[in-house]
This record gives sequence, structure tokens and C-alpha cells, in this order.
Amino acid sequence: MRPDDAMPRGEATRRDDAMPHEDASPRRDPMPRDGTLPGGEELWEAAEHVTLHLLPAARWEAWRADADPAARYVPAGFDAEGFVHCTDGDEEMLAVANRFYAAEPGDVVVVDLDLARVGASWRYDDPGSPYPHVYGALRRDAVRSVRRVLRDPAGHFVGYGERRPA
Repeated sequence: MRPDDAMPRGEATRRDDAMPHEDASPRRDPMPRDGTLPGGEELWEAAEHVTLHLLPAARWEAWRADADPAARYVPAGFDAEGFVHCTDGDEEMLAVANRFYAAEPGDVVVVDLDLARVGASWRYDDPGSPYPHVYGALRRDAVRSVRRVLRDPAGHFVGYGERRPA
């Protein structure tokens, strides 16, 4: 999930000291689930790559209330799937929200995540897609801002509220 002002996918800076399971991603091929790279391929780190993650407003408030700025969060489905779903782009996020969460009651927020700070490895499992997956718990200090996702009277997601600092 990336706001319009973020850098395009694929731009990265080299990181010679990157270790598996750090905030690193290979430049060309997806990183295997265990974070190792066959053949010693170089790792690359995101340079201010921001993506979006959708979560219930109550979960965000609980995460935000933790006194530790590095407090960790994983969504309900993390244990079963092994990663955190993210989406690049506001319009794509609205499409995802309507496809999977329109019937869910309650307020929903979207957080802008700096992938270089999430504290876990991430990758695009489907190269060229707008859906990065983060393979670990998210650090709260990776959240740059948060917005309420707005619904119409029928419950469809139609836009965003004001962007607030995390």
C-alpha cells in the first residue's frame, strides 16, 4: 500500500551488510520464505518505499496505545498465512477493501507503512503486483500516518479521511 508520493516499485538502494530477516528484499527475485538467498545473491533495501495496510480501527487504537514505539502487530490471519498483506496505492486499496471487507462491520483505518522500517523481510510474491507481503510482525514506528477509510450508506468503501500522523 503506497501513497501517491512514494517512489515507484523497483527503485532500491544496495545494502551490503543486509542479513536475512532484516528489512531487506532482493532486487530481482523474491526472497524465499525463510529469508535466505540461494547462491549468495545480493540483498536490496527499500528506499522510503511506503505501502498501505488495512486494519480495524479498534486494533489500530490498541496498537497505538502501547507505550513502546517499536510495539509489534500482526493481523488475525497471520498465523495461518505467515505474512501481513499490504497494498500499493490508494485506489487499489479501496478495491481490496471492497472485495474482502465491505461486509465487515465497524470502522476501518489504513496505515501508511515505511517498508524499510517494518522490522521484517518483505517481498512481492507475484512480481509486478501491487501487493507486497511482510513476513513478520510490523513495528509501530514504521507507521508514518493513518487515515479512516470512508464508507457510503450501503457500506462500500469510497475514500479516505484526513491523514493524521501516527
